[in-house]
Amino acid sequence: MKLIHGLLFLTLSLASCKKAEHFNIIIKGGNVLDGSGSPAIKTDIGIRDGKIISIKDLSDAQADQTIDATGLTVSPGFIDLHAHIEPIMSLPDAESNVRQGVTTALGGPDGGGPLPFGRYLDSLDNFKLGINVGYLTGHNKIRFAAMKNEARQPTDAELTNMKGMVKQAMEEGAFGISTGLKYMPGTFAKTSEVVELSKVAAGMKGFYTSHLREEGLALLAGVREAIVIGKEAGIPIVLTHHKAMGKPMWGKSVLTLALVDSARNAGIDVMMDQYPYTASSTGLSV
Repeated sequence: MKLIHGLLFLTLSLASCKKAEHFNIIIKGGNVLDGSGSPAIKTDIGIRDGKIISIKDLSDAQADQTIDATGLTVSPGFIDLHAHIEPIMSLPDAESNVRQGVTTALGGPDGGGPLPFGRYLDSLDNFKLGINVGYLTGHNKIRFAAMKNEARQPTDAELTNMKGMVKQAMEEGAFGISTGLKYMPGTFAKTSEVVELSKVAAGMKGFYTSHLREEGLALLAGVREAIVIGKEAGIPIVLTHHKAMGKPMWGKSVLTLALVDSARNAGIDVMMDQYPYTASSTGLSV
């Protein structure tokens, strides 16, 4: 009996001597979202060496810095899937993004992805970036490289060349392919051309984003074209900053949303992104 009491005393003594956990930063009492879609829970977050180490009650822990998040929401970083981050090399800290909670941005939208793709990504290694970045390969850039601004359909050789550029970009790290079918030279491409190039990206687990061919009076046709591309290429598609431009089209989003719902019900993976602006701008070439 004495032995048992002695061991119990020793155990309690060791527990009392155990050092409190130490973190560089503790965020206390915030409503924490984990990104899974589950409701927020009020808890603490412990950070050490720039990484989240613990998500639990850390009342007994110590920290170099404590942030009181009572009444605030703590969430994973936002992912911006449509980002014009061409200035990244001159503004590598991307402070405007970080201050809005964006920690990952996907560049190369609207058919304007970098080319040559791999060389561009390699050049980013020379900068200390403030956010994570990924890129799409751009149809407009690829088409221009293959056939300049010519308003015609590609020859078999030119199409093969373009498919090779998509394949190479995907191998070098592209997340998918983007189009800007309102812009030159993408506006000269028929749907079948985009389908063939998208099939290459689809075969390498990429996705397709489209600045639609039309966002005004012919908006419905533009949405239908994007859906057809997704269906025929077997690729997930995102309708880029979806909107209904011009007063005659106000309210027509009821119809475009119905088109998207119908396509999704038919098994086509259609998504949308949207910006909050009440006006838009673009280049003179349109």
